[in-house]
Amino acid sequence: MRGKKLGTFLMNKVEEYCKKMLRLEMVHLSTKGQEDFYSKLGYVICPPISIYGNYTPIFVSSNMDNQNDGAISKANIDTDDMTLHQSPPPPPPPPPMPKCDIIKKDNSLKSNKTFMFKYLL
Repeated sequence: MRGKKLGTFLMNKVEEYCKKMLRLEMVHLSTKGQEDFYSKLGYVICPPISIYGNYTPIFVSSNMDNQNDGAISKANIDTDDMTLHQSPPPPPPPPPMPKCDIIKKDNSLKSNKTFMFKYLL
């Protein structure tokens, strides 16, 4: 089905959605062998970007009214089985980043993908 402009049509719709609905100003992508197609659509080669953000959990005590410096109150004890009700444990940390061999000694990436971006004007 090549040559029917279906890919161009789909990319235009994706870009329109990203601009109007998601209010994005630019779009990044990675490709393997389709650089000419994306460059015809206005994409230019760029360095890779990280899709991983920092994860900093914030814990808020659910028992803000009880300011008795850790003393056990009657509200915290179930008298039926006499067990102490505590806050659930915090969520586990995110898994470590995968180790891979695409990082060179100078901390640059070696990849067979091409990274590209386009401003949505």
